[in-house]
Amino acid sequence: IGCYDDCMLLQEDLNRILNWSRENNMELHEQKFELLNHFHNRKSSFLELPFFTEALTYKVSNDEVLYPVDNVRDLGVQVSSDLSWSRHIATIVSKARSTLSWVFSVFKTRDSMVMTTMYKSLVRSTLEYCCPLWNPS
Repeated sequence: IGCYDDCMLLQEDLNRILNWSRENNMELHEQKFELLNHFHNRKSSFLELPFFTEALTYKVSNDEVLYPVDNVRDLGVQVSSDLSWSRHIATIVSKARSTLSWVFSVFKTRDSMVMTTMYKSLVRSTLEYCCPLWNPS
């Protein structure tokens, strides 16, 4: 999006998608729509215009207006507007620690085979879920 006309084109595309879904009896949950803006050039003059946030709002119905958000969760992966993965990593590390604490509290045995199986199936799977997306090394 580089100018106001681009915003209008995107709104038209969004309207076409919504109309297509209605015509094909495919109900979309418009309350769950989220708008994530990523600015590759933060020094753009477009960002300095008055009423900038109003220019980047889109309507999905008469009642629902999309406003920009800082973070979006999609299929368990959190993406931020600045493409930083710190929030996502903090969330999965917290979840993995919680799961590991649960494993240690529930299973009294410390047999290496049992602990390895529990770690690989419950903790490691959480840590490695979609990791090529946020750490493509």
